[in-house]
Amino acid sequence: MPTQRTGVVLVRLFSIYLVINALQTFFYFLPNMFTTDVGLVDGLLSASFWFLALGILLPAAFARWLWKNVEVVVPQENVSDESEMDLSRGMLLGVTLMGLWLLVWGLISLVRTESSLVATESMSNGLKLAQRAPYLAQIIVSLPLLFAKERIVAMLLWTRYAGRKKG
Repeated sequence: MPTQRTGVVLVRLFSIYLVINALQTFFYFLPNMFTTDVGLVDGLLSASFWFLALGILLPAAFARWLWKNVEVVVPQENVSDESEMDLSRGMLLGVTLMGLWLLVWGLISLVRTESSLVATESMSNGLKLAQRAPYLAQIIVSLPLLFAKERIVAMLLWTRYAGRKKG
């Protein structure tokens, strides 16, 4: 089915995006690796190093898992009304990919923000909370997109027909 093939391509492109983002995180922190006076053992024990490792490994591992398990995101179903099901599955795929994007970007922002907050101790608690608000919002918005995606798609289809039955 065309929607299923398109979905597989979109999921695999999203996986490639995640790998690129992992590399971007690595290159974001690369200059700091050569400018610090911290020894190797102290560097490995620091929270900044583990945030960096998490920021690189989390998107890369998720991309690998997503590449191998495309059927989790793109369901394979037998359909009777092809055009309506293509629309429904296309919307379901779009909502799922938006939710995944927000969740992964929120987690990457969490790692980047927390690693920078570890380095700055002079910030007030209110300012630290303000720094955390964007990634918390991304993660919170992603959860309904991932766990209530069928309801969201049903609502979107309902609004498409202004609450009337199709036909």
